[in-house]
Amino acid sequence: MGKHKTQKQDEVMVEFMRSNQELARGFVKGDRTAAEAKWSQLTTDLNAIGPPCKDVNGWKKVWSDWKITIRRKLAKNKQETKATGGGPYAQLVVLPIEETIATICGLFEMVDGVGASTFGVPIAETSPSDPFSDILKREPTDIQAEHCQTRAEPVIVDIDEEGAGESRPRSKSVPQKSVPTDLQGLCAAQIEALKKVVETLGKMSAQQADYYRRIEEIKREELEVTKSIAEAVSKIAANYI
Repeated sequence: MGKHKTQKQDEVMVEFMRSNQELARGFVKGDRTAAEAKWSQLTTDLNAIGPPCKDVNGWKKVWSDWKITIRRKLAKNKQETKATGGGPYAQLVVLPIEETIATICGLFEMVDGVGASTFGVPIAETSPSDPFSDILKREPTDIQAEHCQTRAEPVIVDIDEEGAGESRPRSKSVPQKSVPTDLQGLCAAQIEALKKVVETLGKMSAQQADYYRRIEEIKREELEVTKSIAEAVSKIAANYI
């Protein structure tokens, strides 16, 4: 594990954190003195199998940096999963001991928002709160085909020959609701939003132009006042000469 700690120290530290998960996650509830005492005991145990040897703050930093490194690995793997469509080939290797730390500290939940993954490969991400995500990922032709398939079929009726006014349905098809959202509707909503943005920007630009115009008028007035004062001073000086 480099110059910061040895493999044996890794094992001792992880086993300690497994039994003290609140301390591992950095959440101290209750007696802080007891928490510091645990850190002191862990420091003694780690230094006993060193080098390296560190004080309490040094081992706290080692643990914090280790968690940050693992979390960055998991976040990188999640990005690679999205970029490659789930392929694991470009992902970073997460060691079993790092997976144990991620489970102890809840790093999988922080990165993925779901349950734990296996060997650094994140679980497929779901987004139930976004009703448009599935539509936006599909081709327009697929949406059009689906819309055509779910469109209501017309019911053909025959009027009785004797004009009795009774109608007899020839088809048993039941009208179905069309797809509630489509790309045209989404585009229209986006266009309306952009129009509002452009309108707001236009108002802001007009206000800004008016502001600068007023500033220019004030400066012009200041210049006129300065000229008047200068002329008055000149006249007063001429009377004394």
